[in-house]
Amino acid sequence: MPQLSDSVNLLIVDNASPLPVSESLPPAIVKNPHIHIVRNSANIGLAANILRCIELAQSDVLWILSDDDIPHYDASEKIIRDFHENLELVFVTYSVDVSPINRERIFNDFTHFSESSALIRLGFLSTSAYRSRFIKSYLRAGYAYLNTHVPHLAALLYGLGCEDKWSVRESTNSIVTYGHPSSEDRYSPIWSIACTSLVELLPTKISKRKLFSELKTGLARPQKMFWSIVINRLNGLPAWKAINSAHVCIGHYERLWPWPLKIIYSSFYILILLFGIYYPKQTASLLRFILTLVGREVPFEAHLVDIRILGRPIEQTISKNVLSGT
Repeated sequence: MPQLSDSVNLLIVDNASPLPVSESLPPAIVKNPHIHIVRNSANIGLAANILRCIELAQSDVLWILSDDDIPHYDASEKIIRDFHENLELVFVTYSVDVSPINRERIFNDFTHFSESSALIRLGFLSTSAYRSRFIKSYLRAGYAYLNTHVPHLAALLYGLGCEDKWSVRESTNSIVTYGHPSSEDRYSPIWSIACTSLVELLPTKISKRKLFSELKTGLARPQKMFWSIVINRLNGLPAWKAINSAHVCIGHYERLWPWPLKIIYSSFYILILLFGIYYPKQTASLLRFILTLVGREVPFEAHLVDIRILGRPIEQTISKNVLSGT
């Protein structure tokens, strides 16, 4: 609130929440001339709502603030100063405790930027600011990559690849305190898999391998996917949805496999997955027997992963009794 002025406005996009934002905030905030509230007629999902914020913003500089991060008292001042000092600047990423930036760098070349910068950290909403006219020009790329859950990063990468004259900055300054999610609110491993599609927007093999390397720590292993799909079926998920989940998982994983392994591994894995999809009870019993035989503990908990047509993953913990047979 103290940072709002004639040159700094706050746009709140209410994504059709059950209790409208305009009714949950104090009247003094709702009536503030520097605060604008827009309510979507339907819930369009997190990723699409990020692009909606970009589309509706009217200012020259755009900063999207996540709801669990705490802005610093001088954040808007830092952002405005950075963009006013360099008129060619289209994007700034700022340091944050979970992913610090130790030295100032300015990039004017897409190849150098994509091979040198930590691309995944650019997906953090609250640590990045954009030149509005630039990012708005490439919203179509954001919509094309909604399944990555970082459509703003897709729009940025696409735009940098399309234009020749621009400047991007990595700043050691900090503008927010990161709001660490609780263990119950952790991110789905499927997010990392979906993000592999961003390699299509990168210019060189080095930058593509670098992105894969950054994503590997968050990737769900094939075994975990298999357990998830079997438990999907045991808990009543339709076979066609389970097949869709398997298809998406394998399709993204193939990006990480060398060519000789693609045909062998994917064919073998598809056969196992299909057996698990159509015969989930027999598969669970067989796996319990094999794991017991080799002295491995049966995974009592697994995550239900349902990748829907729009690519939005839903993850929840399933009862620990499902695979234990009790």
